[in-house]
Formats: sequence, C-alpha cells, structure tokens
Amino acid sequence: MELAGKQVPAVNNEDGIRAVVKDKRIEAKSAERYMGSKFDESLAPAREAMRALAKSFRPEEFAQNASYLYVKFRPAIRGDATGWGAKGRLDIERIRALRGV
Repeated sequence: MELAGKQVPAVNNEDGIRAVVKDKRIEAKSAERYMGSKFDESLAPAREAMRALAKSFRPEEFAQNASYLYVKFRPAIRGDATGWGAKGRLDIERIRALRGV
C-alpha cells in the first residue's frame, strides 16, 4: 500500500490493514508497545495532535500533503545521528500549528 508517497508492505485481514516485515504482519499491540516505549507519556498527546491534523484535511488532500507535513514536524536530530532510530524531540505544538495549512 502507499503511505505518504512511499510503498509500505501490508496485508488486509479481518482486523484491517497491517504492515508486514519479512512476510510477518505487525500486530497492533506490538506496534503500540513499541510506540509507547519511544514516546512514553507523550504518546497520547502526539496521537491526538496527529489525528486532529489528519482530520483538518479532506482525505485526498491529506494524502497529497502527508510527506510535506511530515517534513514540517519531524524531530530534529543531532548532527552525528542518522536513520529512523535516531532520537529527537517531537514538537507537538508544531503538529497542531499545521492543521489546515
């Protein structure tokens, strides 16, 4: 499936669409635990801000702008850190400010 302009391996099953890694689907509870370990007490406010951001656009408009929006709110990381695992601070207020941009 396409997500924010990128192809993401996924399957559709009785629980809905699930991401797949090496032909193994990622269970929602596993993803929730992982996100909780990274966001800690900020997970609920971050999720809330992202849902509000998504709802501030029509679905097709959001799909067209998802990559642009991510670039605007993605965390800054230290100069020597690279990749998806690099730690940074997510600015939830920046996400909120992007609603309907």
